[in-house]
Amino acid sequence: NQTTMRLIRDQQNRLYTECQENKTDSFANRHRGNFQLLTAVLCAGIFPNIARRRGGSDFYEAQNGKVEARLHGSSAYLPEKPDEWVFFQELSQMESTYRLKLVSPVTPLQMLVLGGQGPLQKELTPKGNGKGGVVVSMLDGWVKFRTDESTADQVQKVRNSLQAAFQSFCASPDQIPNTATLQMLDQAVAALSDAGGPGGGAMKRAASWPAEDRGAPAQRTWSGKGSWKGNGNGFKGGWKGGKGKGKANGW
Repeated sequence: NQTTMRLIRDQQNRLYTECQENKTDSFANRHRGNFQLLTAVLCAGIFPNIARRRGGSDFYEAQNGKVEARLHGSSAYLPEKPDEWVFFQELSQMESTYRLKLVSPVTPLQMLVLGGQGPLQKELTPKGNGKGGVVVSMLDGWVKFRTDESTADQVQKVRNSLQAAFQSFCASPDQIPNTATLQMLDQAVAALSDAGGPGGGAMKRAASWPAEDRGAPAQRTWSGKGSWKGNGNGFKGGWKGGKGKGKANGW
């Protein structure tokens, strides 16, 4: 709603002012306007508040599949594909049903790279019926996707690198990371941005108030090329995921 958006804008202004004061605004704001990256960062901050749509129904499984919920009437999210994943800010109970508030779609790659802490769980699967490979999972196996071993290793490598870079930046927030770290971060941004868009193209309802123009998005300063296979569609294998029959298109 409008009040929530104003609170978000106020927090954004405070963060921007802080970055200007310690002279890191050019670094922190260089991917401004990237909606896929914004979605990934929001998912990382709100994790593990994620849910999975049950097929093409109106019901979602939340809290490791233990809670069945539906979208709150105030939600601007419009589901588009079956079995898609979303993250939410609040799970509320209304009489005998649960409702999800402030919902946005999220891709498998965004969850696996940025969701939670520590390493992912990997399990080799048998090669019967041509379905061999690796199952990559988190949250005690509730969130899981199948891919090939090479792709799973790449995801784990990027996840570890991002966690190390984040811890280093938190220890010295007034220091811009070195060139090697910046290149790694930009490679990760390229992969997250080319992952097919949140939820495979899910839509939002139009706001009832005029949007404020903060200027054009800043252009990227790095092409995203590097040693690991990283610009979204460059990854091999694809993803099949969750408990339903739907495919979770990865990168």
